[in-house]
Amino acid sequence: MFPFFKKKSKDFVDETREEQAKDIEKLYPVELKEKMLAGEECDQISSATGEFGHSATNPIPVNGHWGEIKYIQRLRCACGAILLFHRLRSVEVSLINEPVDIFETVCIDGKHWDLLYLHLYHPRRSTFMPKGYTFSRFDPLYSKACFALGTNKIMEDFPFGMSTELAENLGGTMGDRFVKLYEKYVNDRSKFKRSQDHLKKLEIIAGINNIHSNLAQFESDHIEQSDLNTKNAEAYLKKGNAYSKEKNYDQAILNFTKAIEINSNFELAYKIRGHTFLTQGNLTQAILDFTKVIKMNPKDAEIYFGRSLAYFILRDYEKCWRDVHKAQELGYIVDQEFIDTLKKNSGR
Repeated sequence: MFPFFKKKSKDFVDETREEQAKDIEKLYPVELKEKMLAGEECDQISSATGEFGHSATNPIPVNGHWGEIKYIQRLRCACGAILLFHRLRSVEVSLINEPVDIFETVCIDGKHWDLLYLHLYHPRRSTFMPKGYTFSRFDPLYSKACFALGTNKIMEDFPFGMSTELAENLGGTMGDRFVKLYEKYVNDRSKFKRSQDHLKKLEIIAGINNIHSNLAQFESDHIEQSDLNTKNAEAYLKKGNAYSKEKNYDQAILNFTKAIEINSNFELAYKIRGHTFLTQGNLTQAILDFTKVIKMNPKDAEIYFGRSLAYFILRDYEKCWRDVHKAQELGYIVDQEFIDTLKKNSGR
């Protein structure tokens, strides 16, 4: 994990660890509660790669669905405004236990649109913040409640049409008052226009089935698949993922390879195996797998960045720059500190 991917806040204050533990005990069913309490207590996931909060491979650690809302409600964008948000979907990511949630955000002024990645299986919320954001001051009352202009459900007409959802989240008179505030600021469609760059990112997210799989959908597809070979390939992929979670990378790679032997066009298996090779430091094999994925899916922005990391470690800076530029062209947000380090090392 490269140190320049970390984004730490200054003088951050949040609910105490004990207060957050009480929320977990009170708000969640036993199975989810056990997963959160068993999760890594951290500001950044130890196996993460990519830009914090802006990459599916480096999601923001939080504690549960309400933890997601409490975290995002305290973020302020570059103009200092509060965020409107909704959850687009969940995706499974190699080397990270449990699915990652993707949120679309926009500031209440309608100027700044973004995508944020969060991971809800942790005992406390991160104190790091994504690049381009600040945290609001901690309020002993309001910061502990979910006074947020957003939801962890998908809203088809986002940022419009959230009145009912916000009222239900808060309830009572306070919910009604908060909805009036929301409707006061979110009433002009000409004010909330997504940029072409943001729409391009949404297109990439819409096609993410080719990269990661929603966990429930993956299991459903696995059961319903009629082709026996495809079933077997997916079974080996799932087994390999289990070994990866245990950091038994040799066995993981063995199972990913069996999946590829059964289905030579299994894009996801190549991608996950490439990331596993990268984690092991087997850079040549990682590059071969990443290159195979690019041939199958030349619009995969994330895989170009993954290959650039391998070239960076090999000090092949010309090829690293080429892949960084391609990833950016396809909508991937590359951390500026990584760019600065690459410039320094490559003499540019």
